[in-house]
Amino acid sequence: MRDFGFKSVTDEDCVWKLKRSESELIVATVVDDMIQVTNDDALLKEFNDFLRSRFTITDNGSVEHFLGVHFTHSDDGLHASQEGFIERCLMKFNLIDQPA
Repeated sequence: MRDFGFKSVTDEDCVWKLKRSESELIVATVVDDMIQVTNDDALLKEFNDFLRSRFTITDNGSVEHFLGVHFTHSDDGLHASQEGFIERCLMKFNLIDQPA
C-alpha cells in the first residue's frame, strides 16, 4: 500500500488513504478482502492495475455485503445497515416479537 502512496489511518494498518489533488481513495482491508471507496474512477483503475501487477485479484463489483454490513447505493450515496445481523442475534436469543 505504501508503495502506491497510501498512508495508514489506523494503528493496525487496515484502513488506508490516498489523496492526489482533489482525488481520494480509501481502502479498508481484512485478511484477503478489501473495500475501496473513491471519488475518481481513473485512480481506482490505476490502483487495481497496480494490485494486479503484484497479486491475483478478483473484482466483485459494487459492495453489497462486507463484514456483516449490508450496503445499498442510491443517489444520496452509500448507506450501511446491520439490520440482518441484529435480526439474527434477536432470533438466536429468542427475542423476536418480545415486548420491550
